[in-house]
Amino acid sequence: PSTSLLRGIVIEKVELAELVFGYDKEKKMFLIGVFDGEKMCAAFSGDKAYEAAKKWAKENCG
Repeated sequence: PSTSLLRGIVIEKVELAELVFGYDKEKKMFLIGVFDGEKMCAAFSGDKAYEAAKKWAKENCG
């Protein structure tokens, strides 16, 4: 789950959230997470991870 991402690098602010580049140690993969200031709300991986995270943040964190 996205909660296993403890830290990451903020790559962009979208609405009231931050898009964070990080690494999930359990799944052993890089991902883009949506952080609302308190918790990681969603995480995306793969070719379209950035676009999916940005879209999710705009729809859910505004």
